Amino acid sequence: MSQIIYKSKLSLCFKIAIINVLMISSFINCKKQENSLTTENKVNFSKSDSLLYEEVNIKIEKNRETNNEVEYQISDSKIKNLKLILDLQKEEAIIEFNNKRIITQFNFTYDISIEDAISLIKVLESKDNTDFFILLPTTTEEFLTFELLKINNSNDLKFYTSSFEINTHKYDDVPSFYKQNHLSLKEKDLKYSIQINSFKSNGTLNRAIENGKNKQTNIVLENNIKLNNIEYKIAVLQNLNKNNDFEQNHFKLPVQILKKTGENYKIYNENESLIFDNNNNCVSEGFSDVKVKNNYFTIEGQSCSDNSILFNYYITFKYINNQFVLSKYSEEYFDKSDHDKIIPTKHFTTKDFGEIKFEDVTYDFLIELRNR
Repeated sequence: MSQIIYKSKLSLCFKIAIINVLMISSFINCKKQENSLTTENKVNFSKSDSLLYEEVNIKIEKNRETNNEVEYQISDSKIKNLKLILDLQKEEAIIEFNNKRIITQFNFTYDISIEDAISLIKVLESKDNTDFFILLPTTTEEFLTFELLKINNSNDLKFYTSSFEINTHKYDDVPSFYKQNHLSLKEKDLKYSIQINSFKSNGTLNRAIENGKNKQTNIVLENNIKLNNIEYKIAVLQNLNKNNDFEQNHFKLPVQILKKTGENYKIYNENESLIFDNNNNCVSEGFSDVKVKNNYFTIEGQSCSDNSILFNYYITFKYINNQFVLSKYSEEYFDKSDHDKIIPTKHFTTKDFGEIKFEDVTYDFLIELRNR
């Protein structure tokens, strides 16, 4: 009997020890998560292949001013052709570098004066290349927030963007903390870690493509495809003419096919009317994905014909004879008012529409095809 009690006590002690170990392990993991602000972007920045960017002293001087526009020159010993242009009527801020422009999220009107907003602009440079970062304050609610704009200053000028916030209650006056402390940034494979004194934040840079209207257009989604040993990208871009973030990322989005030439990708073909526009008579999810298989790629999304009928659409292109042509179009239907109702899927192939180049396919044509 005493032997059984002894064994039970041992078993109980062993269980308690295991529980204590698990609790300590859980506590350590929680502390690690607290100290890591975006663990999904965690990259080993200590290696030699990451680039270090340091804050530099800059001059921001007013170049010209009209009733509707103010232009500032941002410069230091390395940067000469960087301008900030404020459209006072539209309340838009444009960064211009080497005669290329993009619209930024720089806030100079909401709860801040132009002078105070400009005083928060910082530039970071690297000793190892001619690229640089600009930090621009954006609309702030609880924490001080910034747009991080990277200018890839090479022969093929590129822009990359991200955003971060100084999300800490450690300092009573966060703007003063930001202004008075030196910034540094490490970057590797478009992942970055920015540090201000003891504060750190990690993030990812996204490609921003300049369009014909001098607006910044972020890539919503892209996929790679290799054909005849040549690399291409299928890039779906934001539609900045839409009213809100959701619509800008889901309806009537421009699609670009980019071809790799040397180390860079250049626009090979584009189509601004391929992805369905939103129908004000009903609610749908819009664009969802780009799938790639062999020498085919498919644009996927959802639209609707009325308040009851939703349909998923699949627009498939094939690479043949050095060009992309429409290969197949399909629609799958769902009746919101009668979930059990079965509506046959529709498929259309080249037997129905012949040979149509990528740039000539529009959602109006696809609607007409469905209604034949």
